[in-house]
Amino acid sequence: MRRVLTFLTAIALIAATGCDRQPVEPVPEAGGDAVTFNFNNNPDGGSLNIYRTERDAFFVLFDPESTLAAVLSSTPDCGGFLEPADMQRVVKDPYDVVNSQVRELMIADPINIFIVDLATGGGCFGYGLVATGAGKLVSNDNDLYAFFRENRNANAFGFGAHGKVVDTSGRKWHFNGHNRFVWDGQDFATLKATEQFNLRPTGK
Repeated sequence: MRRVLTFLTAIALIAATGCDRQPVEPVPEAGGDAVTFNFNNNPDGGSLNIYRTERDAFFVLFDPESTLAAVLSSTPDCGGFLEPADMQRVVKDPYDVVNSQVRELMIADPINIFIVDLATGGGCFGYGLVATGAGKLVSNDNDLYAFFRENRNANAFGFGAHGKVVDTSGRKWHFNGHNRFVWDGQDFATLKATEQFNLRPTGK
């Protein structure tokens, strides 16, 4: 059931953005501001096939073995900070986007991590806030609008995130997880999901 909910969440994210859609080590601290290396540092050569922007990110990852869930958001929904994610899309046909293959990469670094307990009520999306912190999220999709058109490509999409959180008692934890979907682009019976949710104390 949680896997179905996660899939529906992904579909809802696509619909919510309209014509919009692995863990990497954090940037090391230095004496000044660290330089971020991502696709926004690279020239696009004026290509109409490449579109780059910033946007809000919001993802939910359920723990299949407990009532916990991780809400990954670029907005301060339950505290935290406002930091839009970097997004790049490579469009096969820029003059017919919805009917074209669109490859999307989103990097949110940093991103808020809110660990909530779905079994308890509270002030974080209506659930009890267990821990909060920050980390990095990477989301990608090799055919963003595959669900909305015919002649689909084999589709693979999903996201992964990791970071550090602190619970309500002050204990520190390391979080990481991912959710990946693959299907043949035609038959929904072939849709497969792999998910992982890890939360372990760091002792530091």
